[in-house]
Amino acid sequence: MLIFVLTLAASALVALQPWPMKLLVDHLLGKQPLPGALQSIFGLLGIPSTPTPLLLVITLGILGLFGLNTVLPPAGAWSMTSPKTSLRGCSGVRCSSIAGARSAIR
Repeated sequence: MLIFVLTLAASALVALQPWPMKLLVDHLLGKQPLPGALQSIFGLLGIPSTPTPLLLVITLGILGLFGLNTVLPPAGAWSMTSPKTSLRGCSGVRCSSIAGARSAIR
């Protein structure tokens, strides 16, 4: 289950990667107004929707996505090689080869 959740989270983060750049190009350089939902979030947080705070939010978004994309793949790989991962349904030669590969990874 953990592997599924980590894979789903990593996929969602990959889908979010272009959004900060889109905000930068469309709303900071292109001078289009911010979407209503984003304006509402800025208003709730007390952030003015002027170029400088918008650039700061975009920069933090890019760095945050980069950081999460750096952490999640190794976490997924670790969860697949964890000793707690069982070998249910494994039998004979296949089971021993998987167990051998797992111990070689560690």
